Amino acid sequence: MKVFYEILGCWKNIYDSEEMIRKLIDDFQVEIVKKIEEADLCIINTCCFIDEAREENLEIIAYYNKIKAEHPEKKVVLYGCFVQLYKEELQKDYPLIDKMFKLSEKEDLYNYIREISKELSLNLINKKIEIAYFMHHIQFLKISEGCNNHCNYCIIPSIRGSLKSKEISEIINEIKEKEKKSRIREYILIAQDTMSYGKDRGEEHGLVNLVKAILKELKGKKRWLRIMYMHPKNFDYEILELMKNSKIICRYFDLPIQHSEDKILKLMNRGYTKNDIMKLIERIKKELPKSSIRTTVIIGHPEETEEDFENLYNFLKEGKIDFFSFFKYSLEKYSKDYNLYKDNKFNKEIIERRLEKLAELQYELIQKASKRWENDTRNIIIDEYDEEMKKYLIRSEFQAPEIDGNFKISLSEIKDLNLKVGQIY
Repeated sequence: MKVFYEILGCWKNIYDSEEMIRKLIDDFQVEIVKKIEEADLCIINTCCFIDEAREENLEIIAYYNKIKAEHPEKKVVLYGCFVQLYKEELQKDYPLIDKMFKLSEKEDLYNYIREISKELSLNLINKKIEIAYFMHHIQFLKISEGCNNHCNYCIIPSIRGSLKSKEISEIINEIKEKEKKSRIREYILIAQDTMSYGKDRGEEHGLVNLVKAILKELKGKKRWLRIMYMHPKNFDYEILELMKNSKIICRYFDLPIQHSEDKILKLMNRGYTKNDIMKLIERIKKELPKSSIRTTVIIGHPEETEEDFENLYNFLKEGKIDFFSFFKYSLEKYSKDYNLYKDNKFNKEIIERRLEKLAELQYELIQKASKRWENDTRNIIIDEYDEEMKKYLIRSEFQAPEIDGNFKISLSEIKDLNLKVGQIY
């Protein structure tokens, strides 16, 4: 059976999808194809984190609904976060989609694939391929599922449930399997909040203990270990000491502050203050001066004033943050905020103006970071070779893939080096 698999959403969805695809290949011997036209079955892993994600997903679902109308012999399946919350509505609006499965119905999805294999009388294809929906030299490691932070604007606990950390042994075994593939050079720890790892088991330093175990497993190997999604409320300062003494851990801090102003942080139920953020950043810069900090912020909270926004803007402009992303506040039906703000009228013009101003600042900070790194020696990884530009796209350890940009290096500048994509230099 030939399967076309489409992934919508975040890195965590990529991880989940790659795990599912490996099972489909190993247990069902399906062939993964790159074109919808070649597929017997299309699986779409959906996302519904914010309004923009839902709008994008609905466009794609409508497209598959049309494909099903034109090619009724194909099977089309929806799976994932969007279905978890809106299964009944989606079934009503897109009746041609064959089946829809919630995250909690994964086994039902596998049973359905068994059924259609028999129904279509398809021969199983024993074709092993290397799965990488991201870059081949990068491997995500999802260390936990769900979240216990319960931010007032967020629906993740409604979709993914409460925090459930994987066992350290399970993660180490996963790394051992990945290490059998010589191409992996960078491991990226992901979760809703990596700093909460192990707290569901009552562990005080769960993430630190996990990282120590990973360092032991990777000892003597030329690898990078990057930690994403570090909730400031749960930050464990012991991680700084590990970074100081390790050549493997990237000195990179992904701290999603979401806002700088105490009033908004309290309304969001983030669990820290502006002063807490400043102390955390100062401690990082003091102990690891050669490091980078990235964050995300949310613009347009219903109670965000012009003064709140200007203070956030100035906080980011100070330059203590190297990279940031920004999102428009999205009022989610299943969030704690919903009943409180559902009758509010949002001034779209004001929010768009604020977003434009942040976009300009984002570019400005990237330029400052580039200037600051001139004449510096750093470890880099090569992500890609661009045939058209005749340039290698490289990153330092202080940049996460895709979200923090690349440096471009021409062949003439490195003509004496035999560089390879996916290697660290």
